This record gives sequence, structure tokens and C-alpha cells, in this order.
Amino acid sequence: MPWGYSRALAVDVNFDSGDVMPAAAIKWPRQQLEKFSTALWMSEHPVVGVLNTTRPAVLQKTTLHNQPIYIHPILYSNRNVCWEADRVRTASCLAVQNFRREKRVRLEDQVCSTCEMRAYAAAVVVELPRQTTEQSLAELAELIELANRYLSRLFKVEHYYNRMRDMEITIAQMGTVMQSMADPVILTDTQHRVIMQNKAAERFFKVPDEMTEGLVRAVEFNNLLFSAALSSMLVSGSDAHRDLTLVDAIEGEEMLFEAVSAPTYGLDGIQIGTVTVMRDVTDLRRADQELRANYDKLREAEEIVRQDRDRLNLIIENVGDPIVVCDSEARIVLVDPLAQEAFWDLG
Repeated sequence: MPWGYSRALAVDVNFDSGDVMPAAAIKWPRQQLEKFSTALWMSEHPVVGVLNTTRPAVLQKTTLHNQPIYIHPILYSNRNVCWEADRVRTASCLAVQNFRREKRVRLEDQVCSTCEMRAYAAAVVVELPRQTTEQSLAELAELIELANRYLSRLFKVEHYYNRMRDMEITIAQMGTVMQSMADPVILTDTQHRVIMQNKAAERFFKVPDEMTEGLVRAVEFNNLLFSAALSSMLVSGSDAHRDLTLVDAIEGEEMLFEAVSAPTYGLDGIQIGTVTVMRDVTDLRRADQELRANYDKLREAEEIVRQDRDRLNLIIENVGDPIVVCDSEARIVLVDPLAQEAFWDLG
């Protein structure tokens, strides 16, 4: 310990549970450490009181220790805004607000509204010698604040590292989902350049190592058609799907797809790319074409039957004798006008 300070300890704040507990100690009696364990809602506790005011304090003999102690609060802070706040041009940076002592040491106040990072809070407790000057206390406070500045930088770096790790995990999970899909899925930037695609999409848009010249041209043509479809959908705005006929680079067969696209946006609301799902509608369209062909044949057959019926009616109407047509059970199904008159006269 510098300047003749013989004992010190650090008290950490757990924002999840609200507990305030000793985290490290130098030559501090172990049996006395338990006295510094408390909770944030225990406002009458000396350590919590210092944390709430966010200002250092010198306490004479208390229930905590039989010697005068110096308690210095430590809070994540910085005089300058972080790069997230600077990028969106906002002054709502938790580090700056803590530096200006605008925030209280509470869970709801120690979460940054810009980057959503949770801050840290702690207190350094130092046992004071019998003779302590204002100059020595100022130097001690300056040393603690210097250490806190380095700690704040390390804390922010750790936050960036954790965010990058979470992003890598998210990207890996998204890649797994994409690869598990049977339909081709393509992620493109605003220039229609492919950022990521699954194996089903590579079958049509990626040139394998061993291919014939004709299939290489087919893949190039597939990419040209896909880029043109994206451009068309971007220009139209509201129309988010197109029909595409692509060539299977492995089988060499033509396949019909419905390309369904949706824009992707950044945190600032600006479009950063497009995600496109290619739905194979080859069999569906073939079935639809067959259904339409069968429907047309049915209409033609109905027309033939109608013409035959018209001819039969014409023949029946021009026969001079009464005609009665019955079914297999002797039920009348057709009677010409002469037969109707004959039966009516009999009736």
C-alpha cells in the first residue's frame, strides 16, 4: 500500500442480486470482512451511503472498523462519449453521465440507453493512519480515480469482445439455419454482391471445381438473372417476388423458382442488404400446367357433348312421329312435343 496505508479492501456491487460484498482485501482481518457485506437497499449502511452519493467519505470509528477509514466509490465512467454514442450523435452515454454524477447506483440507472451495456460499481475502503493530511487523501483519491479510468477502458474493451463473440455465435447459428434449409437462400449487400449463401444456392450460383464450359456459362447466366431480378424488385419497391428459370449446374436441367426477397436494415434504419429465398415451383407449375390442359380438354369435351345434344334435339324435333325415351327402369327421360300432345290428349 502507498503512503503508509496498511490495509485496504474492495467491495463489489452485484446488480443482478443487489448484494454488496467484499471482493478483495489486503491485510484486512478476515473476521471483519463480513461487516462490509450488505445490500443496495440498505441505505443506512455506510458503504451504501457513499455509493448513493457517489462521493468519497472519511468515517471515524464505526461498527465497520475500530479505526478511521476512507471509502471511495468506483463507478464505470469516462469524460468522453463512447463510439456508439458518437456514431449516432447522442449525449446519452452512461459513462459520461456517471462522470458527471447524473446517475444513481441502481440497476435501472446503470444500463446504457445507447449500447445497452450494464456498468459496474464498487467501493475502495482504506484504513487511515493516525496522521492523515488533506494532501495525502487527495493523492489517494487521484490514484483510485486513475485506476478506475484504466478499469473503465478495460471494461469497455471486454464489452466489445463479448459483443463480437455474441455476434459470431449469432452468425454461426444463422449459417447453420441457412445450411439446413432445402431452398436456396442468398444474402446480398446493397450492390447485389453475395455475402453468404447456403449449399442449395451454390448449386445454381457457384462454379464448382470440375464443370463443363456450358455449365460454367449457365452459372454465370443464373447470377445475371438473379442480379437483374433483385434490381427489378428494388426499383418496383412493393413487388417482392419474381419468377426465375435457372439451370441446375449439376443435373443441367431447367428449374423454375419463385424468388422472395426482403430488405435488411441496420440500427440506423438504412438498408444494408437483402435476403432472398428461392422456392422451387417447378413441380407445382408443371402440375398447374397439366391441370390447365386437362381443364381445357374437359371444356372441349363438354362442347362436343353440347353439340351432339343439339343435333339429337334437332333430329327429334323434325321426326313426324311421337318419340318417348326411357331409361333401363322404364322411366321417361325425354319426350318430344308430338308425344307430349298425344299423352295430354289421352289424359
